[in-house]
Amino acid sequence: METPLLNGGSGERQLKGDDGDYLRLKTFREWRTVFWLETVKLWRIGGPIAFTILCQFGTNSVTNMFVGHIGNIELSAVSIALSVIGTFSFGFMD
Repeated sequence: METPLLNGGSGERQLKGDDGDYLRLKTFREWRTVFWLETVKLWRIGGPIAFTILCQFGTNSVTNMFVGHIGNIELSAVSIALSVIGTFSFGFMD
C-alpha cells in the first residue's frame, strides 16, 4: 500500500525530530521552509499586537482632532456671543 502524499510521502525529509525540535538543516530549501514556518508563528502572535497598537494610535489621533475642532468652535462661539451681547448692551459704536 502506498503512503498518502499529505503525510510526507512526497520523498521530502521530515524537518522535526521525535522531541519536537527541528533536525539539522542540510539544504537551503529546508532552511527556507523552517524560516517561513517560524515567521508565520511570529506573525500569529505579533499581528494582533501591531493591529491593536495602530487602532489605539488612530483612536487617540481622531479624538485629539475632534477635541481641537470643538475647542475652536467653542472659542469662536464665545467670541460671537460676547460681540452680540456687547452690541445689544452698548448699541452700535459707529
